[in-house]
Formats: sequence, structure tokens, C-alpha cells
Amino acid sequence: MPCHRPRSQNIAAKRSQLPRVDGPTRRACINCRQRKIRCDIVDKGVPCTNCSTHGRSGCRVCPNKKDARQSSQRPAILAPLRPRQSTDSPAAPSPVVTEPASTAREDGEQDLGSHLLNRNDETEVELSQVELGHRTRCHFIGSELSNCHYLVRQSTSETGLDKVFHFSNGQLDSSENWYEAHNIPEEILIRPNKALETRLIRAYFDLVNRGWPIVDEELFMTQYQEQDRMNPLCLTLLNAILLVGAHTLASQDESMLPLLPVFFRRAKYLVLSDSWHDRLVYVQVPLLLTWYSDANAWHWIGIAIRTAMAVGLHRDASHSTNLPVYKRKYVRLWWVLFQFDTISATSAGRPQAINLWDSDVADLQPADLEGIPGAEFDFITYHTKLCKIISQTIRDGWSPRASMEARAGAIKRADESLGNLMLELPPRLQLKLSNLDIWQSLFHLTHHNFILLIHRPAPKPSIRDQSPEAQDNAILCRESTVAIASVFEVLLSKRMISSLWLYSNHVLFTATIYILNQISTSKPLLAAKSRHILDTFLATLRELVKYWTYAKGLMQVLEQRASKVRDERVEKASTRLQYAAPSGQHRRLPVDSHLNVPGGPSSYEQLIEDSPAWNNQEGQTPNAALADLVSNSQPTATDFYPSTGFLGSTQDPLLDDLFMIDTSALDLFFFDNTQ
Repeated sequence: MPCHRPRSQNIAAKRSQLPRVDGPTRRACINCRQRKIRCDIVDKGVPCTNCSTHGRSGCRVCPNKKDARQSSQRPAILAPLRPRQSTDSPAAPSPVVTEPASTAREDGEQDLGSHLLNRNDETEVELSQVELGHRTRCHFIGSELSNCHYLVRQSTSETGLDKVFHFSNGQLDSSENWYEAHNIPEEILIRPNKALETRLIRAYFDLVNRGWPIVDEELFMTQYQEQDRMNPLCLTLLNAILLVGAHTLASQDESMLPLLPVFFRRAKYLVLSDSWHDRLVYVQVPLLLTWYSDANAWHWIGIAIRTAMAVGLHRDASHSTNLPVYKRKYVRLWWVLFQFDTISATSAGRPQAINLWDSDVADLQPADLEGIPGAEFDFITYHTKLCKIISQTIRDGWSPRASMEARAGAIKRADESLGNLMLELPPRLQLKLSNLDIWQSLFHLTHHNFILLIHRPAPKPSIRDQSPEAQDNAILCRESTVAIASVFEVLLSKRMISSLWLYSNHVLFTATIYILNQISTSKPLLAAKSRHILDTFLATLRELVKYWTYAKGLMQVLEQRASKVRDERVEKASTRLQYAAPSGQHRRLPVDSHLNVPGGPSSYEQLIEDSPAWNNQEGQTPNAALADLVSNSQPTATDFYPSTGFLGSTQDPLLDDLFMIDTSALDLFFFDNTQ
């Protein structure tokens, strides 16, 4: 009679009889398995001899079918660590982790556990030997406080990984038919004709990427020319590049303007549909979209920064097994992000998202610009230094808890740092109007705009405005305004305005505010020079309106305020002429009789009394007087300035709040919708 033992005892007996082996003896890498050739990955390690000889990327142990089926049937979760011991078969991860559509890409990190944490050091290739290639997903394990960081350090017996934060997280799916698999509409995938596409790509790399190295040109052109089937072209990035290329050429070819919204809609759709596996694309493309979506620049830069920190761009990747091309790309992208964040935060008066205390990325070196032909190393280096000064000054002097003494100290340190920076400026970046290019322009616009921001007088005049320090500030501001006007004037003559980034609008805004106050000075010569500068700013603004929504908003504010001033002056002129006294009875009131007299006429009324445009009108009809007011082709130091509605020696009270009250214009400036 057979003995019936409990089921648990049978299972235990079978387990005890299973042979124990130290590890697999016949294993091949993925590449050799596909080609059905002998592989020595077990003996030699990664990469195997075949992959090393033929330069194949993505060499790793191919999981056997049994383990692949088991891993695909169970969800990818973070399993608790157990004591290391020999197992019957290696716990090889599945190359593709499937998850419900609703949670598959909330932050792109749900598939990290099965590969990094559920591994067996005795049967798998060491982490330090797994190369991160074009077809490998990189995972950032976080800082020492991260649970993932803690478990990864605990689960490996390797030494020398304390400074490594980027690890392989498994193979990516094949990119063949990638967009079709993600149900991307065909109209989004349409590409322009080859000649136009090549022209726009060349314009981007020649005019933009050399100073803002967002895209690795050599790597992109390899993908564009389809030289590597396993590393195809990303259409999301392509459309963003075409957008910026068309924007830079718009000054010279207005046929580019209708193309801008087309490329923007395509790139935006592909970004929002999560249509590409490489997460660096979601750092690069949002930065490029700021060349068109300037009203949403804060939104797009924020997306890029959050994605970059999730990928780990803020940590040193030099010790990782990343390919050199990606190590260089990490460094370049991080410092471009820092510059964009500093500039956009300063312009909008909002907190910066990037704090350099949270980063250990090394400063950019010439070797990091490999893959960027003709890179503007001087501009990249010194503009980054300038942004560091700006960032630290704002944190020290303009934080909500900073005192006035702290602000004064921050301004003093900023002046010293800016002075030292300008003294060591290489000849390539020194301001030479006779040979001005776009990179010199960008650097000096940023520099002089910052000087204006920290040294311009307070919105409400005070006694301190008469101090010697205030006089020095006025000189600095005046020189910076003249320099900004000179740069814009040269760029207008060379038709290079559209090559400027979004920040040019904010620089123009700052300088225009300052020069409007200068026009109201009592010194006729200074007022006349200020008018000439204002003419340059208005001409620049009319050109920028063609390319930037922000410039349209600024022009709208100026026109609305000038229109209000003009309408009220015309109305008062008409009323005054209608009830004018007979000839010879009209007497002018002396100017000094109303100065500093409480309850006396306002400066606006004084101007009407004193201005030559309102005198000697006895022989004119009201219509003739209005015509003289509007035309006023030869203004004097005290005349009405017809092109903007601003006044000469006395500024109208309506202009005190010229820029900051019109809510419709502010909607354009700080519109945060993603449309």
C-alpha cells in the first residue's frame, strides 16, 4: 500500500533533491542569440567578444524563456531583499515590463524594481560592467535619502559604486513602427520636403545650437541619415528643431512665419502623447518650444527641469557606465537648463527651480562640447558664470525674508563679481559694434539688463535718490540703456532680431521702462537723447512683434496707454478751444505759480497751460488745432511726442502706471495655459 505523505513534505523532498549549481554554463547575450552564434559573455563578461569586435551596443545576458514567462506573469513590484543564496536558475529580468495604461508613465520609474533590485550578484553581470547604450534605459536611483538608493547599495557587493547614481534599467523596445504602435495620427508624422527640412536643420545648428547646445549635432545627424537602424530618428525632436530653425530665418524670409504654428503643434502633440522612449527628449523639446510658445515659457522650462531631475541630470554622471556621448549631453543640458531657469525666473520675478547646492555637475569643459561643431565655448562658459552671479544675487538680496541691508550687500557683491567677470572677458565676447554677432549680443543684453534691474531707482522716489550712490546708479543705468539700444540698432540693421531668444523681449521691456522716465527729465539735451533711444526701442519692438507673443503684449500696453493720453489731451484741447477767450484776453499763467502748491493744477494741466502747442490758437479752428496736435512733426523739448503719446519735459500722470495695470496685457505676459 503506497504511503501517502502530506503535499508539503513531497515538495520539500523534491527541493532537497534538486542539484545545486554555481551559475549558468551555457548563456549568450541578446545580440549573439539573435544571430545564433557562439557567445563568451559568461567567461569574458560584458561586452562579449563578438559585440566588442563589431561595435554592437546593448550587450547583456539574454534571459531564458522560463524566467521570461515567469517574470511577465507577475507584476513588477519592489520586492523586499532577502539574504543572498544560490538559486536554481538566475532571476533574469524581463526586457519589457507591461503595466496598465493608467499608471505606466506617471513618472517613468515604475519599471525600476524588477531589474535593479531583484537581481542576484552571483549569477548576473556586475552593475559596474553593464554599459548604458542607445537602446538601454538609464535609471537615476536618487540621493542617499532615497529608498531605491539604499536598496541598490545594499543589494550589491561591488565596491567603487558610491559615486554612481545612474544604472541600466533594462533594454528598450525596438523603435521600429514606434509611432504606429502608439496610435499617432498620420498628419502629425508628415514631414516637409527634403530641401526645406535640410535648410531648417542647418539653420538651427548654425545659428542656435552652437551657443545653446541642447542637441548633440553629430548624434542627431547620424539618426537623421539613418546610419543606425537600432538608433532611429525621433520625430518629436525633429519638429522642435524645424520650429527653431524657421524662427531664426524669419527675419530674412517671412515665408517661414506660417510654418511656426505647424511645427509647434506637431511637436507639442508628440510631447503630450508620450510618444518616445528616450526621456532626454522630454528635456530637449520643451526647451526648444520656448522659441515659439513664449507665453508658456515658464511652463515648458518647468517641465524640462522636472524631467531632467528625474533622469538625474543634476548629479555627476562621469562615474557611470553611460556612453561618452550621453555623459557629455548630460553636462551640456544641465547648464543650459540652469541658464534658462535663471533668466526666466528673473524676468517673471518668480523663484528659481534650480539650486546649484543640489547639484554636483562639473563646470563645462571644452571636451564636453565634442559633437557640437563650431560650439561657442566662450559664450557658453561666461554666460553661465553671469547667470551664476544673477542667481546668487537674487537669492541673497531679493528673497522674501531678506532685509534691506542684505539686499545692499548682495548688490555690492554683484557689482564686484560683474566687474571681475568683465575684466577677464575674452576678446571674442567683448562688445564691438562694428563686428557684432548674436552671441556677443546675447551676453551683453543679459549683462546690462541685470545692471538695470538692480540699480534702477525705486518705483516711488525718496530722499535717498539724491545721494551720491543714487547718482552713480543713474550713470550705470544710463550706460546700460545706451549699450542695449546700440545692440538692438545693429541687430536691426543686420536683420538678426529673430535669432534672439525670448529674453530679448524682457530686456527691451526693462530698458523701455527706464528710458520713459528719462524722457520726463527737465534737461532738454538728456530728454532729446532719450527720445532717440526710445525710437530705437520702438523700432525693435515692432520687429519683435512679428515673432513673439510677449512683444505683442508689450506693444498693446504701450498703444493703449498712449491712446488714453492722446484721447484725453485731444478732448481737453477741443473743450478749451470751444470756450477760448477773445484774442488778446488769453493770458498764460506763470509756471512757478503752481509748483508745490497743494490743491493747485496737476502737472497734466500745467503742461496744457505751458505747452506751445496750446498757445497762439486764436486764428485756428478746433480741427486745425487737433491736426497740429496729432501731426506735431517737429517736437521740441517740451512738446508732445507723437509716436507714443509720451510727453517731453513733463510726464503725464497717466503714464505712472503705464505697464502694470492693463490686465489684458498681463494675461499675455504671464499666461500659463499649455495651449
